[in-house]
Amino acid sequence: SYGTGIRRIFKLYENCPVQPSIEATTNAFRIVLPNMNTCGGSAERAPEAAPKAPVTVTPQMKTVLDYLAEYGEMSDEDLQELLNVKKTRAYLLARQMHENGLIEIIGRGAEKKYRLKQDEKQ
Repeated sequence: SYGTGIRRIFKLYENCPVQPSIEATTNAFRIVLPNMNTCGGSAERAPEAAPKAPVTVTPQMKTVLDYLAEYGEMSDEDLQELLNVKKTRAYLLARQMHENGLIEIIGRGAEKKYRLKQDEKQ
C-alpha cells in the first residue's frame, strides 16, 4: 500500500503554521517538509520543558564557580590548571556550564574568557 506515510506526515504537521507541500512533475513528485524546529509547532513547547529541570552542580562546577566568584574571570588555561584536566574535559565542562546558564563565554580561541553569568535584571 503506497502513500500511507503521507497521511502520517501531514498528521505530524497539523499544528504547524507551515504545511508540507507536494509538487508533481511528469516523471516524479517532490514533497517539501518545513523545518518543525522553526515553524513554531514543536519549537514553542521545547523551551517550556527545559527550565523545569534543576541544574545539577558537580564538584568541578562548584570549584569553577567559587574561583569565578573570587577572581571574576578565567582563561582556558586557568580552567585546565584549576581542575587538573586536559583541554577537552575543560571545554566540555565549560560548554555544559554555559548551556546551564551558570557562566558566560567571552571571546574565542586563545582570548576566550569565562565569567559568572550576569543576571539580566541588573
